[in-house]
Amino acid sequence: MINQFKGKYSFLSNFYLTPILHDGITYPSNEHFFQAQKTSDLSLMIKISKCKTPRAAKREGRKLLLRKGWEGFKAHSMLTGLIIKFSNPELKSKLLETGEKKLVEGNTWDDKYWGVCLKTGSGFRQTIKRGSKHNPLLDHDGKKPPQVS
Repeated sequence: MINQFKGKYSFLSNFYLTPILHDGITYPSNEHFFQAQKTSDLSLMIKISKCKTPRAAKREGRKLLLRKGWEGFKAHSMLTGLIIKFSNPELKSKLLETGEKKLVEGNTWDDKYWGVCLKTGSGFRQTIKRGSKHNPLLDHDGKKPPQVS
């Protein structure tokens, strides 16, 4: 099991800096992309894409009025960002090198939806990542947005 996205496994973190190109906007990290998806206001999406750090993008995302239907859309947004992120050949290779290891974002900030705090929570994002190692969508070339149903 990989239980923290630090050091050798920092590339698994949404805070890992790698460009995410979606709908003509380049986001410096998947965290930037995900936070921007909370709104349908293009100017706010661009503002978040220009945040200097993923932490700053997260802070800006917390200030947004959530788009209609966000709770039903957020998993799709995360999956889309991860598919684009892991279309990078180097990151895809690193992901595949984790083999069958369970990927769990252990945290101390009580995130029980995307990660696991004190061995509780659903670890949804890690389920996506683990599943994506065997997902044909991982073959996405990154040149156009992936088709995700």
